[in-house]
Amino acid sequence: MGAAGQTGAAVLALVLAPAALATCVLLGRSVVIGIGAASSRRGRDRLAVVGFFTVMAISLLPSLLNNLLDMERLDFGGLLGLARILGLTPFGWALAAPGYLAQGQTATAALLAVGALALPLVLLPLWHRVVVRVMTGPAHARGHSRAHDNAREPGIAGGAKGALNVLPWQRRLALVSSGPTAAVAARCLRYWRTDPRYLIQVAVIIMMSLLFTGMIATNYNTMTSTSGDATTVTLTGVDFTPGQAPGALFMVGLIVALLCGWMVHDDLAFDSTALWTHLAAGLPGRSDRLGRVLAAATWQLPLLAALTLVAGWLTGNWAQVPAYLGASLGVYGVAWPGRA
Repeated sequence: MGAAGQTGAAVLALVLAPAALATCVLLGRSVVIGIGAASSRRGRDRLAVVGFFTVMAISLLPSLLNNLLDMERLDFGGLLGLARILGLTPFGWALAAPGYLAQGQTATAALLAVGALALPLVLLPLWHRVVVRVMTGPAHARGHSRAHDNAREPGIAGGAKGALNVLPWQRRLALVSSGPTAAVAARCLRYWRTDPRYLIQVAVIIMMSLLFTGMIATNYNTMTSTSGDATTVTLTGVDFTPGQAPGALFMVGLIVALLCGWMVHDDLAFDSTALWTHLAAGLPGRSDRLGRVLAAATWQLPLLAALTLVAGWLTGNWAQVPAYLGASLGVYGVAWPGRA
């Protein structure tokens, strides 16, 4: 800006840069740590899931816009108006002031600069209160853990006063595996339903499936027609009506198969110090690993079959369904040995 004759605006931008950084740091840490100190563990877990979805959506937005919109013909007038409005909010004062000064609006630039410099001073006491509350306040937990439900197993000795129904899926899975393996699988299935870390992995599968489907949908088929000396090129969108979808849709199942097969690689890390219960009980390592794989396969194998069948229905190419289903199972199995 100095080379363009806007030395004053360049100097103002350098002066306000530390104020903008301080505002971001103070506000961000005050909100995040304040929420963490005030809410329960379950609330923080839910906040982490929401934050994950938000970050993923923001990161994918530019790519989706580039595919869905004609960026060469897009009118950015609305975006410029939105940017001007955001520049007049407290979060944009430090960034907008140099621009107003460069345009000759000295009074507006001065007001925004004063506000930008005062904002960290206003946020500093808030940050101080949050730190004091976290460091000196009593530790407490508002969440309530539930290790098992209170239902009784009627078929066990003792009738209605029999053993607690701690892992309902253990009896079902014991039909296809040994008792220890079924117990581990039933416990892991509970994690897949309730643990935010596992739910985030499921969310990744859903978002990746939608992303690849969207990428296929936003591609264009080129049709060339010749009339006399003139050649016309026409872009036609992808048709997703049943029987008309492109065969590339089968690739979604293969990609999901690879991601699903990799999912159990963090199971031991997620258990952390709780893994000692398996060691103390003398549980064989093969039962531990097979139980974790069995829990994942209980819902992942039906998912892969459903994706392949849906692709066959949309493409109308039922003859290729067995081949792609076998390929998906092969990719899924290849991803297992290192984890199991």
